[in-house]
Amino acid sequence: MALFPGPQQSVFWYDFEGLTDGNLFQDLGPYGLHATPQAGFVAPNFGLARNAHGKGYANFTGAANVYATLPLRFYTVAPTLNMTLVLCAQHGAQALNGRAFNARTGTSGFHAYFITTERINVLSYDAGAAATQFFDNADVPFTNRLHTSIYSCDKVAAAAAIGARVWHDRNGSAAFSAGNANPINYDVALIPSIGSAGAASYFIGRMYWLILFNFVFTDSEAKAMSAWLMDQV
Repeated sequence: MALFPGPQQSVFWYDFEGLTDGNLFQDLGPYGLHATPQAGFVAPNFGLARNAHGKGYANFTGAANVYATLPLRFYTVAPTLNMTLVLCAQHGAQALNGRAFNARTGTSGFHAYFITTERINVLSYDAGAAATQFFDNADVPFTNRLHTSIYSCDKVAAAAAIGARVWHDRNGSAAFSAGNANPINYDVALIPSIGSAGAASYFIGRMYWLILFNFVFTDSEAKAMSAWLMDQV
């Protein structure tokens, strides 16, 4: 049976199953990066709900202040080279530039956003403001679809050709990649956020999992994780 990395190997792992005692979205990862729901999420559930099968999710409506923020200590553990981002969501009709996750300002940091309404781009910058980005080389039907999407970028393997792989619901797809093998440079004063770019560019949909690792996945790990996540929903 193929295995895949778990919460203790992650940078953060949000399954949106419940709140902490302080009404934060609970991070199951080792660093306790519990996310703070903003004013658009109201008590008592603060945006959390359950689907017909009982799986928890955060409901991002695209309305003002419907997003969550991470503590700034995210930057002490944030990936600087290789990374894998996992998103399992029932996608609504996305606006262009809607952010699933944002730790980018100007030409620092990285974010995962809809470069079109049907394509997610993971874009990062090095200290010289040079970009590395990877995304599907063709549009994926996201609108009104449930997908587990895994984006894995290997900046170490080859300086001349940045390796990127993408999986949707266990199916590997060709990825476009361009950039460099330099570390990501962060603006550590920027508040990282889930579901927006800080009160703008809102994600729309039910987010079931958002997970980040600071290493790349193998094909078997990505397929096994995709199958497990989809089975839970």
